[in-house]
Amino acid sequence: MRQISGVYFLAALSAALVGHCASRLHAADQRPMVEQTGYGLQIGTETDIVHSLDSGSVVGQVVVEKVSGPDAWPHKHIGAVVVEDVHAHIRPDQFTKFLSESLGGHSRSDGAMYLVNAMGQVAQQRTLNHMMLNELTIPALSGASKDAVFLQIGLSVESSNLIKGGSFNGAKAGTRTKTAMANSFALTIPGLPTNRVQSIEPVTMRHKTTTNAVGELRDYEKQPTTWELSNIVFYVAANDAQAFLDWHEDFVMKGNNSNDKEKTLTLELKAPDLTTTLLTFNASGVGIVSAKYTTPSAAGSDAIMRLRVEVYAEKMTLDPGKTSATAQPTNNTDTKPDARGTMRRGLDTPQRIRGR
Repeated sequence: MRQISGVYFLAALSAALVGHCASRLHAADQRPMVEQTGYGLQIGTETDIVHSLDSGSVVGQVVVEKVSGPDAWPHKHIGAVVVEDVHAHIRPDQFTKFLSESLGGHSRSDGAMYLVNAMGQVAQQRTLNHMMLNELTIPALSGASKDAVFLQIGLSVESSNLIKGGSFNGAKAGTRTKTAMANSFALTIPGLPTNRVQSIEPVTMRHKTTTNAVGELRDYEKQPTTWELSNIVFYVAANDAQAFLDWHEDFVMKGNNSNDKEKTLTLELKAPDLTTTLLTFNASGVGIVSAKYTTPSAAGSDAIMRLRVEVYAEKMTLDPGKTSATAQPTNNTDTKPDARGTMRRGLDTPQRIRGR
């Protein structure tokens, strides 16, 4: 009886182990399909997997009719049909031609958005017709960050259609691609010490659009108008503060702020190798707005006092991979920058500077 029980026990144990292994193998087979599913975006002739992608849905606007007669409940119907703006997070080396042309003028393009699995198969596809860039945001940058950098873009779309299946000609979902890091950047303002800029707050460009009704008021044609550029805010080491305080006193307090007194600014986003510039933003018509010391918590997680500098800019353009010369500091401190364009923390020490 004991022998028979032992045989049954071994058989049951073997069956359990086989079932467990089978379930693990099935999960392993299914995991790449789920985890590596990605979103593809096509703008013009460029198609690639993006970090995130949403919206682009077609929405009918509800029209409420006037109530007439004894019926107190108004009738409703669908009036204009609009396409929600598409929002995506992309690497700095993606769609640079479209971004550059959009900032330089009024660029339109056709494309599509895809839901793609690891095998390159398209589960769903939506066409995007007559796209325009209506928003571009540079995320926060910091020498203390270890995050990857993704630009946030908004696309205005005139019409869209949903398509089942299809083919995707971009990179496969799950493909590892090098991208810029939030601690790898260089900000330059000619004539000012900027090689120890510790952090930069997000910068946003928005393109205003107007809509013109076409047909029987069911479709709208979108037309671009003007760009809006947010102020640029960055934090510099206390050792370099005096030059910015002097600029603020002359430009703001003394009123020497004519067009010929404005400056230029460049912001370079670096690759992980810390030597290759992926993208350069060029701002013109730059004037200082404020310069004030901040508490340590406002400038970052460290306990070093910094100067918060805010400037305006009239225009922003974009150059893929263009590297600009680095401005030299104006103090006598050892200012050899590290590979990321910011100073080693041991050299970035507070210094008493005459206030304004």
